[in-house]
Amino acid sequence: MNSKMQAIEHREWGFEDYLELALRKKWIILAVFAAVFTVSLIYSLSRRDVYSASTTFSIDEQTEFSGVNSNNRVMPYYWRMGPGKPLEYYNALIYSQPFRDMVVKAALADSQLLRNGGVSTDQVLEVLATLSISKEDEMSSLMHMGVRAFDPMIVYRVASLAALSFKER
Repeated sequence: MNSKMQAIEHREWGFEDYLELALRKKWIILAVFAAVFTVSLIYSLSRRDVYSASTTFSIDEQTEFSGVNSNNRVMPYYWRMGPGKPLEYYNALIYSQPFRDMVVKAALADSQLLRNGGVSTDQVLEVLATLSISKEDEMSSLMHMGVRAFDPMIVYRVASLAALSFKER
């Protein structure tokens, strides 16, 4: 029998060998599967849902800036080829205190949020802490603004109010 075991050790394992191993160790395999399944189920049932809302809009980069005239004969196509304002400008805008004050004031007076029990200043500021803005790609003027929170109504309305406040700024 010892020579038979040595012969099995030296040959390449096939499907039947793996099947036999699985049948011999089936209780261990089932126990590990049950443990992983149970931990995954507990995690998915106990964690809070995170909702996100976002908006995509276009920034008109063809507008004239001060100090440059479109009738300039030296650089007539400067603003068509120019990059416009950098992304850091818009990040500074959405992280500024006047912008946040404008969104908080609008959220506290929002009729849809008031119908659902209202919202506190701390809740709005918590949602605004997740506010981010990014460019869709380098060559496009499309901007993407998004927020995340645990309450779907708050995240929807704060994203909407932030987009409206961004347009006003």
